[in-house]
Amino acid sequence: MEITKIPFGYIKNNEIFLGGETEKEDRKIGEVKEDNTDASVQYFVDKFEKFKEKIDDLENKVNESENKGSFLMKLLHLKETINEHCGLGDYKSLKDKLSALEVILTEVIEKNREKNTEIKKALIVELDEALTNQNWKETQEMVIEIRGRWIKTGGVKEDLKEAIESEFHNKVEDFFERKRAFDADRRLLTEKREREYQSILREARNLVRNNDPNAKNRIKELQSKWREVGPIPRPKYGPLQSSFKRACSDAFRSKPQRQRIVRQIPNYQLNENLEKKSRLVERAKLLKQDPSLDKANELKEKWKAVGPVPKEKNHEISNEFFDAISFVHEVVYLDKLAEENNEDWNSTGILEQIKIKIDLLDKLIARDQRELDNMQSNADNVTSRPGAFDRTLNDQLQTQKRKVRVKKEILSILKEIG
Repeated sequence: MEITKIPFGYIKNNEIFLGGETEKEDRKIGEVKEDNTDASVQYFVDKFEKFKEKIDDLENKVNESENKGSFLMKLLHLKETINEHCGLGDYKSLKDKLSALEVILTEVIEKNREKNTEIKKALIVELDEALTNQNWKETQEMVIEIRGRWIKTGGVKEDLKEAIESEFHNKVEDFFERKRAFDADRRLLTEKREREYQSILREARNLVRNNDPNAKNRIKELQSKWREVGPIPRPKYGPLQSSFKRACSDAFRSKPQRQRIVRQIPNYQLNENLEKKSRLVERAKLLKQDPSLDKANELKEKWKAVGPVPKEKNHEISNEFFDAISFVHEVVYLDKLAEENNEDWNSTGILEQIKIKIDLLDKLIARDQRELDNMQSNADNVTSRPGAFDRTLNDQLQTQKRKVRVKKEILSILKEIG
């Protein structure tokens, strides 16, 4: 049996072996191809050199990098594969180099974990201080900022990891749970107050429409009641307040005075008003592409300032305008609701955000449709008595129909995108 010695191994029976520290550790790595011993041996020498280059490259990166700990997994992978690597060379020196690097990285990681542990403990203290703030908006901003720094901070000491991570995340989750509950309560309160304002406004308008002889006294009572309702967001309150003031002013005028005011408007003025409102409709429709509550409310104020249009055109143009304005309000509300109910909203993918909005819209439409059905039933009961149809109820019906109609339009758009 002929054995040919080669660097770091030998050839036996045309098979190439890598020599180990003992004979039992010798390992077959290949065969001599086409009786070309030199070329076959060189092939395995080259394989070793390429593997050595990987380790040398890792060593250089570790020496040059500030974040040395990030290379530990790559080192462990190389250390795991070195015993199976098929090449000819000094593998013992490579193993020694990897072991030395592992010691360095392990020490660095342990020091970093100690440092990270102190940083995260300090972040927990900072979080506790932030949570004492009574301003929900300010607190949320601080919590999100602290959580961002927490995420950027590396791992802590293994024996403390579970306790520290759990404490932080539990505090953050508890805050957002309380924030969601607060926002839900605030929305309910706002909706309740808005309904109260709308109810007072409807009664004031009815007093004017019906030319109630006791309108002035009742209006004074309604004004007092209006002041007791409580605050709601300015974008919602502004239009209601303007409409209520106008209704109160009308109530203190006599019916002939109100009729004279209407009759004094010439046709050319009505047509000019129609042109102005048509331009406002186009601007409102453009807002659907880039919703803005401030701009929508600004358009509503301009709309109210324009004045009446020809009677036969009023219904159509008003519907176009208020459908577009309602679209803006619904989109902004949907965005806010989706973000408030998903604390990781900013890191959520676009398609997932669309899916969340579609689910929310399905629920909102179902709720609004139930309310519409109830209101329709009430309207049917009223109209079953000749001459008893309540204009207030009709206004409510049209508003509710618009809510459902606009939400379905938004839902259709989202489904096309998603």
